[in-house]
Amino acid sequence: APAALSALRLQLDCYPLAEHGGFFQALAHGFYREAGLEVEILPGGPGAFIMQKLVTGRVDVAIGRSDDVFAAVSQGMPVVIVGVFMQRDPLCLLVHEDDSVRTFADLDGRAVMAHPGAAWVRHVEASLGISVHLVPMNYGLARFLADPRFIQQGYVTNEVFVARRAGARVRTLLLADSGNESLRVIFTQRAFLREHPAALQAFITQSLRGWDDFMHGDPSPARTLVRASHEGLDDEVFDYAREALRTHRLIDGDPSRGEARGLMSRPRLQRQLDQLRGLRLVRDDLRLDAAVSFALQSGGVGTDGSDTAPASPSGR
Repeated sequence: APAALSALRLQLDCYPLAEHGGFFQALAHGFYREAGLEVEILPGGPGAFIMQKLVTGRVDVAIGRSDDVFAAVSQGMPVVIVGVFMQRDPLCLLVHEDDSVRTFADLDGRAVMAHPGAAWVRHVEASLGISVHLVPMNYGLARFLADPRFIQQGYVTNEVFVARRAGARVRTLLLADSGNESLRVIFTQRAFLREHPAALQAFITQSLRGWDDFMHGDPSPARTLVRASHEGLDDEVFDYAREALRTHRLIDGDPSRGEARGLMSRPRLQRQLDQLRGLRLVRDDLRLDAAVSFALQSGGVGTDGSDTAPASPSGR
């Protein structure tokens, strides 16, 4: 009889979108099953309580921003980053075309709707010597569409399209261009890493394989699963978001900057930790190895401690 598949529950950071396409592509094509995994993908969104679900064992793996994981570890949560799936963060600021704001420095004194306590706000204020009036996120575009001077945080991959379709002339400031080093990462509970390293490594390998297929092949298998999981998401939004992932090199990164799909760069993660320490968003004594494990990176870290990119499953 065939061996039983190992169950693994993946918690998304928000509702299923094209930004999760690689995971759904791996599920649709049976990549996880080939590796002996039965993966269930759970939607996120406001009130998902991702960290709490992870540390109480209701989910096994989650995805999110690296700065949020550093902050959680600093507060004593037993979680750890084990993989990277986005080299650049898709978060951006939506600005109306006729607004005078052209750079992050122009935000001085302006109201911006964003997540309270967002690390990028502290970073921009500290690095540029400016002050931003923060308006708490309400997860809607109504105020932005109604006020030509309003600025808000969103995804360069989907809110931009939705705002333009509603008639707004929109420009964006990509937060990754502000000097913020945040990545989109895969993380788990330390106990799960200790007890299931083979399953986690298989999950990361097959997820990156799914991302390669999603970005460079036919995305329709993932699109079908995502739309089945997210009522109201249409093909135009999905296809725009996938193209934005390509245009902004969010998944594969910029080779000229030493980035590559799936790469966990120790120096880059250390730079972000140093940034967060400087902003007093994490404890001064927090060490990189307390929040990040490089143990599962096949080819990810050389014997001399240097970082190398993992091989692409398709050879790309």
